[in-house]
Amino acid sequence: MKNRKYIRNWTKLPVNEFVIKRSMSFSERDDMISETLSYRHPLSDMDITYQLPDYSKPFIIKVILPKRELMRQGKFEVNEDYQKDIERIYIGGDYRHPKIFNNEKIYIIGYGLKDEISKKKIDIFYGVREKDLELYYKYVLKTINTGYKVDPDVQLSTHDELDRFANFYPFSYIITKSADRSRYVDDGNGKSAFERELLDDYKDDLCDEEELLTLKDHYKYYCLYNDYGSNNEKKK
Repeated sequence: MKNRKYIRNWTKLPVNEFVIKRSMSFSERDDMISETLSYRHPLSDMDITYQLPDYSKPFIIKVILPKRELMRQGKFEVNEDYQKDIERIYIGGDYRHPKIFNNEKIYIIGYGLKDEISKKKIDIFYGVREKDLELYYKYVLKTINTGYKVDPDVQLSTHDELDRFANFYPFSYIITKSADRSRYVDDGNGKSAFERELLDDYKDDLCDEEELLTLKDHYKYYCLYNDYGSNNEKKK
């Protein structure tokens, strides 16, 4: 905190790993899809930018967790304590958002430049909890041995009793990601490609003063980053 306000900017990108302090809230992918469709909006209109402090460039952290429904069905061989831990994450402590709690170590396993649901352009860091690694290792080996289908498209073929889309997990599509992290490390000239984009995006509002001025038009940057691909092309 600074001046009794939370500082929500990351000062360093979590390229390899990070440890959660206190707790971190997440939005479950299925809920984001369901909410977007419930307002009769196409998935391409799904919001991917929320709070945006001044002079920030957003990125998304997506932590891949075992599906609670599949664990309840006995599809994963885990003990009772492990299942309780996963249930606690999905409940989040307040029944509002899933939360991962204090001192959990997250390893980054891949990077992406496009949200797989909305297809909007944004930097994505895919991670897994340290305590899930053994479980994933076991089932990744099993999947490799039995074969799998590569399908990166979201399939919305399941409906509930009111003919609403439901249950988007996990039968039909994968997450396309890369192991290349060069975009986030110093390119030899003191800045990463990510940082150079940030400076270019805010160049009209940057000044030579020691303290940056409060942005007058927050919404301008919200719109820019919520559909970065198309809006950035228009801006340039």
